[in-house]
Amino acid sequence: MPTNKIGMSYYGKESQFQNPVGITSGIPSGSSLSSNRHAPWLSPPFDISAKFNKGEISYAALKEIYRQLVAIDLEQFRCTIDALFDRFGNGIVLLGCQKNPSKCHRSILAEFINEHTEHQAVEVSEQHQLIEVDYAQIIADNPL
Repeated sequence: MPTNKIGMSYYGKESQFQNPVGITSGIPSGSSLSSNRHAPWLSPPFDISAKFNKGEISYAALKEIYRQLVAIDLEQFRCTIDALFDRFGNGIVLLGCQKNPSKCHRSILAEFINEHTEHQAVEVSEQHQLIEVDYAQIIADNPL
């Protein structure tokens, strides 16, 4: 059972989140994210990302390369994800550059987190999506 939810989104939505962390090799221009909220080690190598963004390699190739790199030391990967919670607390949202998650390494990372950790990574567009609230029960308990 997952212990914590990790949000996944893109830099264009960073203002929607209380606890964003960048997972790109660099922080995009125009971002207000501070350098101490940046985890570049969770990014694919810059040259691989650049080739993907230029259309020189497929998403399948990006996925295979990135997964192999992350899988080199699964215990270290798990510790890295746990360290994000230790450093930044609950409600973290990891930010990639692409609006479409299927065009961004964050979806590959989310899949890997879900497969190899106790955490659950989900694509989000707003902070409240990381909080479990039983709206139906609250409404039922508080009639008009």
